[in-house]
Amino acid sequence: GFGAPAGSADPPAAVAEAEGTVGPIWCLVNNSGVTIMKAAHKHTQEDYDAVMDTNLRAPFFLSQEVARRMIADGRPGRIINIASMHSHVELKGGITY
Repeated sequence: GFGAPAGSADPPAAVAEAEGTVGPIWCLVNNSGVTIMKAAHKHTQEDYDAVMDTNLRAPFFLSQEVARRMIADGRPGRIINIASMHSHVELKGGITY
């Protein structure tokens, strides 16, 4: 397997590196999540951006790039997004999560 940094700033480069290492991607598993434990009124824009970049932006754009390559190559594959139980259970102090 190959692990890309959770907040990959350049998804096409991350996917190209992965494929250069392990070959064509047939399965992408998005399994990353971070939070910054602070009261809501103490979060900064940088805190918010760090959480959203890892939890939403990176999985979306990595999935998009992998899907483009799968479609272009006519290659079947799977994209799996693993979510946290904290979508259903409160995480006190994890407001941006």
